[in-house]
Order: sequence, then C-alpha cells, then structure tokens
Amino acid sequence: MPPTRDLTRLFMDIIHKIAELSGNAVVKVIREKLVAVSVSCPHLPC
Repeated sequence: MPPTRDLTRLFMDIIHKIAELSGNAVVKVIREKLVAVSVSCPHLPC
C-alpha cells in the first residue's frame, strides 16, 4: 500500500473511476489501481 498520506487521493480516484461500473469491472479497476501503487504485493499476483 502507498503511504497513509496518499490514501485519500487513491480512494477518491478509485471512486471516480468506478462510479458508473458494476460487478467484475469494479473489482478489476480496484485491483489494478492497488497493485499499481503497491511497493510489493505478496498476496496478489503481480
């Protein structure tokens, strides 16, 4: 995860991107965004 100071911006960006999506599209966008900003992702395939 990114530093705590960046979480608000990250979540606002995610909310904006998923506003008109549903189902698997929401999951895909959230996962892609979190993986992109993660330093490492030991529990997710990178």
